[in-house]
This record gives sequence, structure tokens and C-alpha cells, in this order.
Amino acid sequence: VTLFYESAEYISIDRATTACRMLEEVLETKSESVAAYAARGIIINHYLRYEGNPGRAMLQAYSIIAESSRPAVTAALESPHTYDWVKALIEYNLAHAYHNLDKYAEAKAVIDSLLARYPNAGWPSYVAGYAQAFIYEELNPQDLEGTLAAYQAYMTAQLDSPFIP
Repeated sequence: VTLFYESAEYISIDRATTACRMLEEVLETKSESVAAYAARGIIINHYLRYEGNPGRAMLQAYSIIAESSRPAVTAALESPHTYDWVKALIEYNLAHAYHNLDKYAEAKAVIDSLLARYPNAGWPSYVAGYAQAFIYEELNPQDLEGTLAAYQAYMTAQLDSPFIP
């Protein structure tokens, strides 16, 4: 799902918009799937980044929160056959949804859990580490030293990451 959208986004914003609409069609036909859950996270970013439509993004965020306890999603999280990076991405989508709804304490709880369970799950863990520092800043806007320390801890932890150029 992610690769489908990102390859269209690479070509043009118009193609990304077309891909977004196609993903919305997936939601209508496969609403009880992990693919639909993943599509919602991509659609949120599209609405915020390219369409300037926070209302539609919020509706998708609420849907992610509601769907996080559905059988398809919980089964994927509980299955020993699901890769850790997929589990981490599922949880990251939930944290991102909470963050987009300004529910920072809930987002922090999900991110902290994700990093405790999947510290080396590739890109999702990398982005979650950044989100942890960013959410700290959101929750503690007056604590500049603590915010700087949170970002420094993140960068120190990522020095050997393949995601840092």
C-alpha cells in the first residue's frame, strides 16, 4: 500500500491524488483488513500534505483508532508470523492518528510501547524514535532543555542507523 502511493507521489501530485482516491476505494471494499488500516495512514498524510483538508484527515484518524481493535488488526499484531516491522508500522499508524487529533498523551503511550517491543524494526522504529522526541516537545512546550535532550537522545541512538544519510 505504501509503495503504491509513494511511487505515484514520486511521479506527480496529481498521480498521488489519483492513488489516494484508489486507496479510498480499497477502504470501501476491504474495510476489515490490515491493508485498509495502512491505507488510512497514507490518506491522512495526503490530505494534510497536498489537499490541505484537515477535516478529512481527522475522519481517517478517528477510523484508525476505531479499527485498531478490530480482529484483522489485533490478529496481525498477535501473530508470530507477522514481521516486527509490520507490527511496528501498525502501531505507528495508531500513534500518528492520535497525534493528528492532538491526543499527545495517547500518542506517547503508543510510541513508548512500540519502541519497547520493536526497537529494531527498521524504518517504523526510526520514525517512532523521532516521534517520541517530537511528542515530548508537544507535551512540554516550555521545557526547552528537556526537548533538546530528547532530540539529542534520538540522534545519538540513530548514529549507526541505515536511515541516516
